[in-house]
Amino acid sequence: MRAYEAEALIIAILEQVDDAHLPEGKLEHTNDGKTILWFGGHGRHLGSATSGDPRTNQARRDPEVYRRDAARNALELEAVYRADLALLESGDSEPNP
Repeated sequence: MRAYEAEALIIAILEQVDDAHLPEGKLEHTNDGKTILWFGGHGRHLGSATSGDPRTNQARRDPEVYRRDAARNALELEAVYRADLALLESGDSEPNP
C-alpha cells in the first residue's frame, strides 16, 4: 500500500469514530478570547487551523487540517516504530535516554 492510500484510509477510520469514544480534553477559554483544547500538556488553539492560497494570501478556517495532520502523524510514527524495531532486532537493546 502506498502512503497516500494509507493516509486516505486513516482519515476514513478517524471519520467513523463516535464522538463518545474520542479522548476527552479540557477546554480552556483564555482572557484574550482564545479557546484551547488540552490533552495532557499539549493544547490546541481552536479556530487556528487554516488553509488557502499562499499566492493570494487568502486563508480560511479549515478544521480538516487537524484530520490530515493526524493521518500524516500516524504514518510518521509508524516509520519511527519500524526504524526502532529494526534497530532493536539488529542487537541494540539499550534504551536511548
